[in-house]
Amino acid sequence: MPAPFFHVSVFSRGPYSGNPCGVVLLESWPEETGLRALTAEIGLPTVAFIVTGEGPIQLRWFEGPELEVQLCGHGTLAAAKMLLDHIAPGDAVTFETRFSGALRVKRSENGFSVGLPRLPAEPLPDPAAVESAVGSPVEEALMAVKTLAVLPDAAAVRAASPRGELIGGLPADGLLITAPGDEAGIDFVARFFAPHRGVAEDSATGSAYCTLAPYWAARLGKTDLRARQLSPRGGEIFCSDGDERVEVGGRVTAVVQGELLI
Repeated sequence: MPAPFFHVSVFSRGPYSGNPCGVVLLESWPEETGLRALTAEIGLPTVAFIVTGEGPIQLRWFEGPELEVQLCGHGTLAAAKMLLDHIAPGDAVTFETRFSGALRVKRSENGFSVGLPRLPAEPLPDPAAVESAVGSPVEEALMAVKTLAVLPDAAAVRAASPRGELIGGLPADGLLITAPGDEAGIDFVARFFAPHRGVAEDSATGSAYCTLAPYWAARLGKTDLRARQLSPRGGEIFCSDGDERVEVGGRVTAVVQGELLI
């Protein structure tokens, strides 16, 4: 049966920016090999699959045919955009996910936002491996789910050219670099690299702000933050640090709407 399909850009500042994501609405879950084959056929960096019906709306994310993602912020916002704008009009939706429990998305003044787990980073006692991977000295080296390197300024983040062959050997999954913002209204900037799992540089990484929001909230003494991801496509992220959850949001731009004839 034909399946509704959307191609959207998440955390976008306008056309051709933000993180591209495919969204597919299915009547039921096919075999695992079918999901992986369809992800490869679509060819976008991430594909979100939704199954509706009796009970909770279910959501899974894949990065290419090899990797099912445990937590995907931009894929969750992409799925909500499709459902709330085109399938089941409304202002909020809760997804049941395979690895991250229930995720609630709501409309906001900045597009859509989702409550994600708060994952504060802890300092690394020896930053040598992080500095080697970054290719320059760092002000702080920390670790949560991702390795976090704090650089002195936004110019250093823009100029950074991390050594991909070393990133996979860091103590956490991927390398996140960050610094204070240098534009009016931008609190901080960031970039994320995970070449060991096929992501040379991510365009805009929702799950990264589970760690970035607590760090910058403590450092800047404010809970509501606006960030710029300095990837080639660029992304704009709004985040808010809470006691147990981080609210992460941004604009979601629809690019393609159609059907998959599967």
